[in-house]
Order: sequence, then C-alpha cells, then structure tokens
Amino acid sequence: MKKYITYCITILLVSLTISCKKSNMSDMDKKFIIYKIHGNDTLGIYGTYKYPPTIAESCRDVIFSDSILRAWNQASILNITRDNSKYIDDCLTLYLQFYRKMDNFRLEFSKKVLNNIYLRDSDFDTGFYIIEEFYEGSAHYGTRYYLIVTREKELKSYGFEFVNSYSSFFLLYIDTIDKERFKNFYESFKKQDNNEMTNYRGFNVTYFYRDKIESYISGCMMCVSCIEEFKNILREK
Repeated sequence: MKKYITYCITILLVSLTISCKKSNMSDMDKKFIIYKIHGNDTLGIYGTYKYPPTIAESCRDVIFSDSILRAWNQASILNITRDNSKYIDDCLTLYLQFYRKMDNFRLEFSKKVLNNIYLRDSDFDTGFYIIEEFYEGSAHYGTRYYLIVTREKELKSYGFEFVNSYSSFFLLYIDTIDKERFKNFYESFKKQDNNEMTNYRGFNVTYFYRDKIESYISGCMMCVSCIEEFKNILREK
C-alpha cells in the first residue's frame, strides 16, 4: 500500500512539473521580440511585446475576424517583399517583423472599432478602406486610423485616434468625402513612387473586398503629394 501511495505521489509531482513547464512555455509564447536592423546588421532589440487577446476572445458577433487580421498582415508582407531587397528599407524591415508576428494597433482597431456600428458585413461586398497614419510632431508621436466606407451612396471617413492612456482607439469625427478624388488618391498611392522624406513614421492604405485584400505599405520614403491630397480631401466639407 505504501509503495502504491508513493508511486501515485511521484506521478502527481511529475504531472505538476510538466503542467508548470507548459504554463511557462505558454507565457513565453505570448511575447515576441522586435529587432532594430540596419541593412544586414542587427543593432539591438527594438522592444519586447506581449500578444494581446485575439478578436474572438474579446468580441461577440465578430465581423472582422482573426483570420481576416492574419490575411491583412500577410497582404502587407507581400507588398513589402514584392521587389525583394531592392525595395526594403530599414523602416519596412521593422514593419515586416510586426506583421509577421502580430500588429497590435491593427488588432486593437479591429476589436474596438470594426466589430460594431462602424463596419457592416455588407461592407465586404461594396468594399472598404483602412488608412493607417503614424506621425510625429515636435512634442509627441501619434496614431490615427481612418475607416472609409460607403453609406447611402456617399463615401464616409471615420477618423480614429489611438489614446495611449486607454490603449484604445476613439472616434474623432465623421466626414463625407468626394468619391472621385479619393479614387484618384488611391490610384496614385498604389504606384508607390516614394521619393520624399516626411514627418510620418508610416502611412499605409489597405483595400478590403469580399475575396481580396490590397495592402500598400510605405517605408522611410513616402509619396508626400499623395498624403497631402488625402488631407486636402478631408479638409473640404
């Protein structure tokens, strides 16, 4: 009987040890490291990030799913690597790591914005756009996302700002924008004639349709005239 009890205790301890190891590994898997790279040289660690909860874990009645988020990231990766090393600069190399792991801004935007009144399932049939703007001013950095959708035959722009203290996006305004001018902006941006330095850290445009995602990612050099045209469209009421 004593031998049996000792055997059971041993099995229990081994099971607990394995369970703890699995738990520790699980915690490790929830973090990823982004490296600062210049050319072919790794200069150091840019930062260590935690994976936030998935869309499915955080939302009910999900429209913008985890699989769509992964497809969005994959479309961005394909755009960045389309011309191999000739096109990739240091900024794009940094973005590439985020998109291969998980982009936290996109995930947060999907959870807090795209699963409620701002996005409808029917928008995947008509098509919609998401613009990511990462800018830097004299005093601070900022992140804005724009959701461009069709409402009652008009093109609407929902502008959102990321607030660090809440780690979430908040709606700033809703604008009606000119369809033809926006189409011209998008076609110009797609060409990616990036030859000017700007005060932006990133300005990216993605088009979503039922069976297609087109994602255009800007690097250290951007199309300044394209960005200015988009800003001018928003300024016109």
